[in-house]
Amino acid sequence: MPDKEGPDRGNGQPHPDLPAETVGQVDENQQPALPPLKQTADSQEQNPNQVERDIRTGEKWLVGIGIVSVLVNFFIAWIYLGQLHQMRTATEDTTHALHLAEDSATTENSHFDRTMRQVISQTAATEQAAIEAKEQAEIADETLRKSQRPWVNAESFSVITLTLPPRGRFNVQGEVTLKNTGTSVATEGWVMLVAAPNSTKWLTKNWDQACRIDDRQMRASRASAAKGLGDTWPIGFVLAPDQETKMRMASGDANGLITNQIERAESLPSYLSAPGQSATSGQFYLLGCARYRDQFGTHHITRFCFVYLDDQMSPAGFYVCNGNQTAN
Repeated sequence: MPDKEGPDRGNGQPHPDLPAETVGQVDENQQPALPPLKQTADSQEQNPNQVERDIRTGEKWLVGIGIVSVLVNFFIAWIYLGQLHQMRTATEDTTHALHLAEDSATTENSHFDRTMRQVISQTAATEQAAIEAKEQAEIADETLRKSQRPWVNAESFSVITLTLPPRGRFNVQGEVTLKNTGTSVATEGWVMLVAAPNSTKWLTKNWDQACRIDDRQMRASRASAAKGLGDTWPIGFVLAPDQETKMRMASGDANGLITNQIERAESLPSYLSAPGQSATSGQFYLLGCARYRDQFGTHHITRFCFVYLDDQMSPAGFYVCNGNQTAN
């Protein structure tokens, strides 16, 4: 293999493979070879020192850069720490503000609840006071009405004619004495009287019969007067305080119940009859109903009752019953 170093091996000897005539000839296109660098002992000694200095310089730069990096990181950490402290302070302030707001809301709610309870209590007290005042006013009004109103009572019944079985068909006529014992005038007075047997069954069902008949008569009379028929003028009694009037009344025995009651009493053996007592004694009642108005226009009703007695203790006549008496 040819030597690529050229005709000269570098030691001044000709190449063995070249002809002799070519030795020493130089190609005109080829530059002359430069002489090799000769390293001195000083340059060989300076190269390691230079490398060492370069290494030390690089190490110094690396240490400096590390120190600067540490300082920069420390500065960044200090900034972050300051921001964190500010954030913590802001958070604490916000939390404190929230606590204050919550306490304030709680206080306001408590104050509102207390105020509302007081308002409710005051409202209830005011309402109760209004109710009590209304009740007192109603009591006062009722007391005034009762103290200033008329009171119409049936004082007595005086017999005009009385027909009793078996002497004839039952019939009674008489006068009811009505008296105003109140302190004001009674107007638009109506009175009705019916005879009733001494029968628990009948009285339980019909004890208010006189007022029912009175109602029908009053409505019929007012309807006729409104049409211009019958009694077109005002009717009924008027009683001033402590004034009395006598009303002529009559009644028969439409159903024959009183006659049957008397006949049964007469058929009893003598030992079952009370000594000295007539068979007609206590066998029937006169039930009455009186209606009137006071000066306030309020409608009032007095229910009254008389019983016929004829015995040793009670001379024959009509006496006030111990029942079937009401007034409003």
